[in-house]
Amino acid sequence: MFICCLVCSSLMAQVHEYKLPIEFGIHAGANVYLGDLTPSAIGSYKTIDLTAGFNVDAIISDAFLLRVNYNRGKLRGDDAVYNDKPWRQQRNLKFNATLNEYSAMVVWDILAQNRETQTALAPYIFAGVGYSTASIQRDYSRFNRQFFTSQPSVIAGLNADLANPLPKNIRVLPIGFGVRHSLTPIVAVEVEWSFRFCSSDYLDGFSNAADTKQSDHFYSLVAGLIFSPGKKTGEHDIPCPKW
Repeated sequence: MFICCLVCSSLMAQVHEYKLPIEFGIHAGANVYLGDLTPSAIGSYKTIDLTAGFNVDAIISDAFLLRVNYNRGKLRGDDAVYNDKPWRQQRNLKFNATLNEYSAMVVWDILAQNRETQTALAPYIFAGVGYSTASIQRDYSRFNRQFFTSQPSVIAGLNADLANPLPKNIRVLPIGFGVRHSLTPIVAVEVEWSFRFCSSDYLDGFSNAADTKQSDHFYSLVAGLIFSPGKKTGEHDIPCPKW
């Protein structure tokens, strides 16, 4: 090594430049309600509604991010849009809700490319915890009490629901997966699916008058942009000291 250094008048070395290890994202898409007022196991696509938000990610390794996320979205459900059962048109319950969600998540980049420019599709999965402030409006004005005279448990259930205050704060457990693709070294597009486990069965405003075994949840499909000033800016050579 000493002889090589004497022979070579100069050597070159490659270095990588990094900026701050922070990402910023914006996204928008649709919420799908899954609960008492939909007969479908995959949710109510007849009453989908909008959601949008932003996130800040801290790059902690090639494979993992810590994400702080905010979403504002709406949910809707309506018995009247389904005709699978005659009683559903007579029960005629509906709701709409506005949710402001704050959450923290761990994101795993499966290909460990957090500090690289992702020219190919880069899949990732995530999970976390959070809570939502909720504004829920339930509507039972079309409920046909006469039809349910022979089913007093339904009427009693509705009365119990109306006596129950609607939640203002709901704990959530978000999980999901997504895929991103870089457009430039610092801008990427992504598509993401996420499911929210919710702590309350009154997300739709009803429980006892509907299916008490069916918990209320929802999921989202969003697309967005990620701005990554923390990504690698490239490689270049610098001369080593001459001997």
